[in-house]
Amino acid sequence: MTVMSGHEPIITALQMGMIVLTDFQGHTQCAFVWGGFAEVTATRVIALADRTLPPEDLSREMLDKEIANMEAVIDSARTDIVRRDAVFARSRLQHVREALSF
Repeated sequence: MTVMSGHEPIITALQMGMIVLTDFQGHTQCAFVWGGFAEVTATRVIALADRTLPPEDLSREMLDKEIANMEAVIDSARTDIVRRDAVFARSRLQHVREALSF
């Protein structure tokens, strides 16, 4: 999602993945997020993430550990909703691992 100055107000869910924030001077900040919410107004964006990690800290070992954690959640899930969310999270993590060529 791209947000420009003057954007209509919106609140949206963030999915697991990379977010890139760019200020008016063109300075950017990147973070890998594990979901959350973003509030957009005409003059600002507020991102509230469940967890964040600088992109340079992503590693194959860390992603493999997170994938294993999601597999454990899938195996022990007591509801279809928990299982579905864990399957989705595992898929996103696998996609990130492939996209970053680890």
